[in-house]
Amino acid sequence: MGKAHGIKGKLESFTPLTVLHVSMDAGSSWAFPLPSHHTCHIYLRKGPLDVLVDAGGGREGGKPSFVRVETHETAFMKEGGELLQIHSPVDGKGGSDFLLLAGEPLREPVAASGPWVFNEASEANRAYARYQTGAFGLPWEHTLDDEAWRDVCGVERRGGGGGGGGGGGEGGL
Repeated sequence: MGKAHGIKGKLESFTPLTVLHVSMDAGSSWAFPLPSHHTCHIYLRKGPLDVLVDAGGGREGGKPSFVRVETHETAFMKEGGELLQIHSPVDGKGGSDFLLLAGEPLREPVAASGPWVFNEASEANRAYARYQTGAFGLPWEHTLDDEAWRDVCGVERRGGGGGGGGGGGEGGL
């Protein structure tokens, strides 16, 4: 969803946002331009991953500073950056795979309960009650790989493209 590297996603949103699935080979780097007023969250499905937090340009003799994000962790970036720079370290062996969620802050009230986020606590509580009755289907472990997740959800695998993307670059929008 959104635009990335000259490709525009098919889904439209009411506010500017980008949702990407990115797969990287171990030892590769990836950069993505973000408007300075957007926030960004990265959920690491497979890793590790190093995210540049300080380019070191403003300090005398400064060196770039990275923060390590591990598998199943979420990195939260606040407003202020213009170029997101990520490195999949060699010690990650299998590379990195993550979801990037970025967009213009809505500045709306937020109420969260478990995995649900709404504007009002009563909405989150209703969703949790529906979940407990099984209205959302069977729960599954967040550590499942893609194939196991497809089996749980009953999703048939289709041939030809879409989805994860190749190593060392961007995934699907």
